Amino acid sequence: MSLLMFLGILKSRYREEDFLRSLPTKQIVGLATLFLSMTTMMVSFVVTLMTLVRGRTPWVSAQFMVLAVVPIGMFGVLQFPVLLEIFCSTYFPRVFDKPRESRRVSKLFWRK
Repeated sequence: MSLLMFLGILKSRYREEDFLRSLPTKQIVGLATLFLSMTTMMVSFVVTLMTLVRGRTPWVSAQFMVLAVVPIGMFGVLQFPVLLEIFCSTYFPRVFDKPRESRRVSKLFWRK
């Protein structure tokens, strides 16, 4: 799914509306599914390793299990600030945004 989201970004139109909502949403979904995919892959690796070793040389399997967490942690530490910045800039209103029509209409009616 993350690969399809990133391909959707590459094949999208380059209009202003796409840069405001569509492309950031696709990037948020793509990064989230990539993180989920990496996490499930590492969990399945650790479970398979535990099944194969079953008590023989537990210190070797423990080292591999700890090393399996490193890519997930690095991805989370490096990409979470980017994901948070994209989310905030896409979905939270800013000072310089154009006012919505409903706000304009309400200002017209309440002005005296």
